[in-house]
Amino acid sequence: MDVLENVFMQPKNIIFSRNLLATRRQQPDETVDQYVRVLKKLAKDCEFRAATEEQVRDKYIRDALINGISSNHIRQRLLENRTLDLKTAYDQALTLEMAQKQVASYSIQNSIAAIWMEEVDNDSQPMNGDKENVIAATSRLCFFCGNNRHN
Repeated sequence: MDVLENVFMQPKNIIFSRNLLATRRQQPDETVDQYVRVLKKLAKDCEFRAATEEQVRDKYIRDALINGISSNHIRQRLLENRTLDLKTAYDQALTLEMAQKQVASYSIQNSIAAIWMEEVDNDSQPMNGDKENVIAATSRLCFFCGNNRHN
């Protein structure tokens, strides 16, 4: 039976199960009794164990991070983990956020290069208005973090 279970049974994603439990809301046509039964059913996949106060706090912070993060892409990537502690979730979220900013930075740089290449290819007067707008938009960004320029 153990061999068959290992081959055919997919392991439960604890992080996703806890996210479902934390975000489940009572449906309009659902009684309180039905709602509690659904919550208990969802809680079975969460694999709760005895933990210290610090471990419980870290798990709640991790769950709040996953539920409250504004980027759906980062949330999806965090939920792909079968198990996840707060430090790993934090590190992954920071890395993914930085990668998104760098991708945005590359697209801005590519648009500047495309405008300049278009000007060179056309061998005409530079489009000062468009180039100045693009440069002005990019010059307000911090080179290192991609946010607004720091004082």
